[in-house]
Amino acid sequence: MTIDDQGKLNPGEMTRERIYNYPTQYSGPTGCNTTTSANSGALSDVPKYTSMTECWAGMDVPPAVTTYSIQSQPLAQTVDTIRPDGSHLTQVMHKGGDFDGLVYNEIISDPSSPLLYQVFSTWEMGDYDSPVVKSVEATNKLDQNTFTLYGYLKDIIGSDSPATNQL
Repeated sequence: MTIDDQGKLNPGEMTRERIYNYPTQYSGPTGCNTTTSANSGALSDVPKYTSMTECWAGMDVPPAVTTYSIQSQPLAQTVDTIRPDGSHLTQVMHKGGDFDGLVYNEIISDPSSPLLYQVFSTWEMGDYDSPVVKSVEATNKLDQNTFTLYGYLKDIIGSDSPATNQL
């Protein structure tokens, strides 16, 4: 082999694989010992997945499955994630307006507790019409709270210099 010879890549061993159930035109095995089937026609919208199946090299248990669902309301969108251990993450985000897509409420729970952790975030418009975090309030299952209020240089000294969260 000389310096001018083309290199060769060989397939490696799978150590971790994630399979999303995107709608596709493909039909057949997808890994993790799962199979997908083809759609009957063209996709009518952007592909969205509702589950992710994970497997690792040397697994001797069934694949881990995480499920996702989205509920859309006029002013908010909620994404629910259920993890393989049964824990549940609910994220509520703004829909439309200046804060579109920004999460303002997160709740983590599991089958043994309806509330393990909850975080409320508020947003405001900062420099260059960009949203910035105004405050974050977190509550744990013992009803212990922390509250953080963010200040930006412009808010404190009233100048027109660019905002920063460093005082």
